[in-house]
Amino acid sequence: MFRKNLLIISGILFFLGSLNLAEATEKFKPIGPMGPRIEVPDQPVIKEFSVNPQITVTGESVTVRWKVEPGPGGSPITRVTIASGVAIVYRGNDLSGERSITLGNPGNIPLAISVENQIGNKVERSIFFQLISLDDLRRQISLQEITTRPSPVVGDRTTFDFNIRINNRSGVRINTLQIRVLQTDDPSGRTGTVIADKGGLTFMPGLNGYHLNSDGFDSSYGSQLFVILLYGTAVPKQELDKIRVNFQIRPVSINSYTVRAYGDLI
Repeated sequence: MFRKNLLIISGILFFLGSLNLAEATEKFKPIGPMGPRIEVPDQPVIKEFSVNPQITVTGESVTVRWKVEPGPGGSPITRVTIASGVAIVYRGNDLSGERSITLGNPGNIPLAISVENQIGNKVERSIFFQLISLDDLRRQISLQEITTRPSPVVGDRTTFDFNIRINNRSGVRINTLQIRVLQTDDPSGRTGTVIADKGGLTFMPGLNGYHLNSDGFDSSYGSQLFVILLYGTAVPKQELDKIRVNFQIRPVSINSYTVRAYGDLI
């Protein structure tokens, strides 16, 4: 009898032990398959890369701007390189900045930026701007009208004003325009007396109006009038246009006269 009870008790203990083992095994059993591995991007980010203006004439400068930053992975940026063809515009590690460049050959000019971070990851981007020749720009510029107040009587040294209207059909903006009015007997307009001169002007696409002060005509200066457009920052400045004005003086009001242009580019 005792032996029978011992067997029963042993069986009960074995059963309880099996339950505890199963419960422990179930407790530490993985629930479902493992999730996918998440990789954080660590590529540099180009926030801005631009050129302004996007169309200009040879000899004028353009401004290149950039702004970059590390990617979500956080690796520091170690090198920024900006180039136009084989010409290096900038090489360093500034995360933002701007540079002015002046190029001489017309066409669609490429600009490329390359950004590299500490672990060797690199991103690149390219943009273009248009550089047109001086001859192409000249063909799209015309003098519309010159008005003066009071009357520019030859031999009268009275101070008066020029108001000049010039049409620019090219789409080019020039930030360094200078206008010079020359009185001369030289048919080429290369020599003579400057009777009005003004610089630091902006030449926008479309119709442009400018106001210049003059000390007055003088018969000794000559009988021809030239309007000369110059541009650039180098000395001497480049000649953008030279317009001979075959002028007629006629009253517009009591104290105003109009000088209308009939000539073309010299």
